[in-house]
Amino acid sequence: MSCRAKQHVSCRAKRGISGPASAEPETPHSVRGDIFGVAMRVIRASEIGEYVFCHRAWWLRHVRGFRSANARELAEGTAVHARHGWLVGMSSALRVAALILFAAAVLLFIASIFFPT
Repeated sequence: MSCRAKQHVSCRAKRGISGPASAEPETPHSVRGDIFGVAMRVIRASEIGEYVFCHRAWWLRHVRGFRSANARELAEGTAVHARHGWLVGMSSALRVAALILFAAAVLLFIASIFFPT
């Protein structure tokens, strides 16, 4: 369901957006480079998804500085994704270690055939 002019209140409810938590708007995730005097900030895939789901909710959060009403759930999701990323990295490292150990075992087997003791 797309978010149209009449549906912004319901769209805010779907996205869990509450009023501004402070007078200051949220800061951008990070700034990469300075092109012609204009700071370029990183746009994440989740931000694009938020905009596609409801451009008004994106505007309320990133321009007006409104905070999400489900901040605790968002923090938990970030922690779960960080843990998953660590596990994926660890599994990749273990796979490389297993391949190295397998190659060493094959070399030792071949060496034992050609150079018996």
